[in-house]
Amino acid sequence: MIFTLDEVGFIKQKLFLRYVFLIIITCIFFSLVNLSVLAEEGQAEISIKGTPTYKLISQNTSGNRIVSRYKIYITFENSGNVSSDQIKVNLTDPDGFILDKTFKIEPAETKLITFDWSTIFTDDQELKINYRPTDFDTIKTKDNSGKTTLTIKVVNNNDDGSTPGFEMVVISIALLFSILIIRYRNKKY
Repeated sequence: MIFTLDEVGFIKQKLFLRYVFLIIITCIFFSLVNLSVLAEEGQAEISIKGTPTYKLISQNTSGNRIVSRYKIYITFENSGNVSSDQIKVNLTDPDGFILDKTFKIEPAETKLITFDWSTIFTDDQELKINYRPTDFDTIKTKDNSGKTTLTIKVVNNNDDGSTPGFEMVVISIALLFSILIIRYRNKKY
């Protein structure tokens, strides 16, 4: 049996090309369907809801140091359609002191994370807030990590803004000035 160039094995060349084309089209179709299934699978979309806030809890004086204790509130939300991985959130002050917590958040859930923050500084403090997945193999994206800042306006409740006894000095000067004016008027007449 002798085959011509128009035949490949037992299949003719045109029929062979049709089969190859059909297989390629089928592979493309299934790969597109597989990609759309992956896209519909979903992901967690973690973000900070609103602006982080704080509240002064207490102030204690020790010598000439004032220790202020604050409660910091950060609300996270998951607007995705799957549960998040473990997320680590941390607070960092300008000196490099770090506090962190981990949490997991379900789809369409909001979660309030609180920190107790103590400081001896009398100036305002800017805290950096960072969050990311705890698993280092997870790729950080805008949907699972982020950062913001929170400025704590330090309030010194032990200092009411006045100098002790200063009011007495002002009243004494006002009385002396009044007496001088009265004497000056009495000498004139």
